Amino acid sequence: MSVQSICSQCGNPIVRYVSVFNRFKNHFCSMECKGQFYKNKKTWNYGIKTGKVTEERRLKIAEGLFASSSKKRKINRNILDDDVIIGLLLSDAHINRPYTQFQNSFFSISISSKYKTFPSYIESYLRELGISVNKKEYVRKTGVIHWNVKTVVDPQFSQLRKIWYPNGNKIVPRNLKLTPKIISFWFQGDGSSGYYKRGNKKVVLVLMTQGFNLNDVLFLKHQLELLDVKMNINRVKRKSVGYILITKVSFEVEKFMKMVEPYVLPDFMYKVKHPYVNSKSGAIQLWMTDSNRHKCEIIDCTKTAEKGKAKCHYHNHHVLAVV
Repeated sequence: MSVQSICSQCGNPIVRYVSVFNRFKNHFCSMECKGQFYKNKKTWNYGIKTGKVTEERRLKIAEGLFASSSKKRKINRNILDDDVIIGLLLSDAHINRPYTQFQNSFFSISISSKYKTFPSYIESYLRELGISVNKKEYVRKTGVIHWNVKTVVDPQFSQLRKIWYPNGNKIVPRNLKLTPKIISFWFQGDGSSGYYKRGNKKVVLVLMTQGFNLNDVLFLKHQLELLDVKMNINRVKRKSVGYILITKVSFEVEKFMKMVEPYVLPDFMYKVKHPYVNSKSGAIQLWMTDSNRHKCEIIDCTKTAEKGKAKCHYHNHHVLAVV
């Protein structure tokens, strides 16, 4: 039924529809009044109207609840610069937008169930920061089982969302400085490596960045170069056009693996692959380890030729194998 009422913030008369469930709730004439009301931490007035609780007692109860809630949910570290959280944000984690303008954001990440220790590690790490975490197992439409790790809402996550999602889409902040630990969790969450062609002599390293635009990927490439790791940008088109960072150069792959290996968790040690290298040249030449190839006979040529052929493909149009 409709009744006449007044705004709990400004006192203007309003017409509202009530039921037995919301007749004692606060009501507002606009969203601005609602926001100002809760910003001032005003208390509900149900106990005052019924005479069960005095206004002074109600204020004390409200202050005690607010203090205990703040103490319980207080994060004991600045998460804006946390290496683990930043590394996960570069991969598959995201900060959800609040459901209303009066709420804060929360952090969440979905992890495949084939990883046994990674979900528990993320849960325990967030709890060490003083963040309440909820971990649930669910089945996707494809039938794949995943773990979803989600935190409670917190003002620091709202600040982090404003930095990473200024227009609603995830970007790479320009004040970001990559560290080996950040890159390690980025690599574990959204990177891959594999041996190709000649057994385990060459490794291809890929960092997935399809969720970012070209400017963001160029910025990440520059940040990696500051750590002496050079990678190329490839354009891929699967479901949508995107860009990835990739390298097949043994020197760069080895530097990358040595940098991230101390921070890699047991679930992701299979991603750490070292190309054949030595301490003098940095990489063993393939023709030295392949009985079917030999060095090109052209002076100063660094390429190889197949056994039974004197010159490499570049000089004699034969099959080429880069050293």
